[in-house]
Amino acid sequence: MNGKDITKASVRERSTSGMSHIPEDRHKHGLVLDYSLEDNLVLQRYFEPQFTSKAGLMKRKEIREYSAPFQKAAGGVHGQIHRDAAD
Repeated sequence: MNGKDITKASVRERSTSGMSHIPEDRHKHGLVLDYSLEDNLVLQRYFEPQFTSKAGLMKRKEIREYSAPFQKAAGGVHGQIHRDAAD
């Protein structure tokens, strides 16, 4: 990938290198339906310092700010991105 052999790379290494995977059945394999859309948006990136404190707690404000442009682009109604993905 981009000239780098990723054959033995971990899933996280592949993901942070820019590789993505979109499962055929996103509801069964791609989303955590009990999580909010905000949380689903950072599911692959939760470990990054931008979203997690040194104590291991999620930075809700930063996650909300990160997700706002996605909600706006999707034409979402304010507050809907906080609801469960299953709704």
